[in-house]
Formats: sequence, structure tokens, C-alpha cells
Amino acid sequence: QTAPRERLPVETVVTHSNDATIRQAIINEISRGGQVFYLHNRVMTIDLVRHKLERIVPEARIATAHGRMRASELADIMRGFCKHDFDVLLCTTIIESGMDIPNVNTIIIDRADRFGLAELHQLRGRVGRSTRKAFAYLLLAPHGKVAQTARKRLSAIMRHTELGSGFKLALRDLEIRGAGNILGAAQSGHIATVGFDLYCQLLRAAIEQLKTGKIVPDESAIINVVVDLDFINESGYDDDGSFVRIPATYIEDESVRVRLYRRISAVNTLEQPVALSEELTDRFGPVPPPLTRLLKIAGIRVAAASKGIVAIQSRNGKLHITGKYGLITEHGKLIRLTGKNPDALLDEIKNKILALKI
Repeated sequence: QTAPRERLPVETVVTHSNDATIRQAIINEISRGGQVFYLHNRVMTIDLVRHKLERIVPEARIATAHGRMRASELADIMRGFCKHDFDVLLCTTIIESGMDIPNVNTIIIDRADRFGLAELHQLRGRVGRSTRKAFAYLLLAPHGKVAQTARKRLSAIMRHTELGSGFKLALRDLEIRGAGNILGAAQSGHIATVGFDLYCQLLRAAIEQLKTGKIVPDESAIINVVVDLDFINESGYDDDGSFVRIPATYIEDESVRVRLYRRISAVNTLEQPVALSEELTDRFGPVPPPLTRLLKIAGIRVAAASKGIVAIQSRNGKLHITGKYGLITEHGKLIRLTGKNPDALLDEIKNKILALKI
């Protein structure tokens, strides 16, 4: 996490694309004798972008570089750019790695919302490789909304501009995207049902086995219950009363939040969510509603596992409970929920599960 001496953080700007901003960014860099990367990652339309840049900044010398060019032609352009024969290199993500040109201290990334967090961090690292102040302009579409996950990525890249921030961004990326596809829903087959929660518990059991040399015999310690509640929002951006997560406003450090997610995923007794809530209150203050709901869901999973339940699903006020041998009903009917809000519904589901006689 240690950057070279005398390096300065790259100033990062997120803004909607407009000609005035693009011209000002390029002119500012050229006026101090520097050069610019303008990244447009669409080969089909890169010539149109070049015509636009030539119109916006006619005084700039512009070269184009992308992966579909002949190797010799591309090499000539890169050599010319390194010699400062050009002011602006209009390019695709071929500059993402292996490029170290100290005189390039402004990068403009077109449609930055289409890039992943790691890619944005890597691209931003193409500038600021000298003692001169560098700038990264992340351009969004002039009109239209930005996707929720893209907003989170852009917020993270703007927040973590300090030198050596790659590790923090990696943690934030893990939080946004999840633990990856190996154990995620994008996989096909039975692996899709494993999930990160069970993985953490299996890992903990394996570590305990290695430490003690004994196989953990209690299968109830492994909580493998699928919870799918239609009144819970696991991906929302603002708290609308159904949001579930650890708010960054409550615990700012990403590494602490990731560790807490891991602890919650490993809960396997009814007492642990209560103890966690008390610990968090002591350390960080009153637990916010989104985190309280997350702890309640952890409690529901434990209660369900104690009854041999493998899946819980709510749809339109009705509770679908699946046990090892099929659907579990109440007097031959699906259990009806009466709670008026998500918090009340979570409490009701837990109580009904504990009251089941299976």
C-alpha cells in the first residue's frame, strides 16, 4: 500500500460529458506541457469521437490507438506519443497495463459507468506517475440515469483517491459485487445454492478441524438455509424501510464492514445476533435499522435450521417453508403473514418458525 516518494494523489472528477468540460481538461494539460489519454472503449465509434475532439480542441494534436490496428502502425503511434509528437491519445483499454509515460497527467474516461471498480482504479493509475499533479475525469452519459451499482463504484473511486488506496478499493469492490462467481448465483448447478454464508461456515469448521485435529460432528453448526423475502431490499441505494446492509455511514472502514458481514454470515445460535447487536451498540452507537434487519434475518436462518428447514420464501403476504421432505404448511395451508412493515414481518416469521411442531 506504499506509493513511491513524491507521488501526488490523482484528483478524480465525475461529471456528465459535455464539450466545455472536455475542452477545458485538455487545454489545461496542454498548457502546462503535458499530454492526455482520452479513453473511448468502442472501436466502432472511435473515429466519430476523434472528429468530435478535433472540433472541440482544434489546436490539439490527436492520435488514435486501439487493438484492431496493425502491430507496426500501433507501435509507431505509441513511439510518437512517447516522443510528444501528439498531445492527446484517443485509445481503448489497451493502455490499462504496461503504460508508464510520466508526461501524461490527465486521463478522460468516456462512459466511466460501464467500467468495473478495479478497471477504473487501474486506468486512473496510468496518470500521476511523476511529481506533477494529475487529473482523472470520469465522464457519464449526457442524459439518462446511472445504474445503482455503477453509482456505488463511482462513489468509491471518488472517495479513495489517496495513494495506496488499492486495497481499500478491493474491499469495497468485494462488498459491492459479492464474494465472486465461484460461490455466486451466476454459477449453474448445485454450486449456486452454496452461497457466501455457507462458505464462511464451512471454512470456519475446516479451520477448527485443522486446529484440533477433530472432525466437527455437529451438522447443526452449519447453517444452510435459503431466505428469499419479497419485502426485503438487499440491493437498494437508500433506506426505504426494507433496506438490508451495514451502512457506510455507521461503519466507515470497509475492512471492518467486510469482517462484520463475515461474522453475521457465520451466526449459528439464536444468542449470537443479540450479542452482536450489543457489541455494535457499545462500539459504534445505536444499531441502524438496515443492520438490525440483517441481524434478524441471521436469527431467522438459525431458527429455521433448528427445525430442519432448508428454504424460506415470502410472496404476497404468504410464507413458503420448505423442509427436507417438502413444503411445510399450517393446517394444510400456507402460513399467512400479518405484519405491517418489514421489521414486524421479520419478527413474525421468526416466531412462527420457532412455534412450528415438526
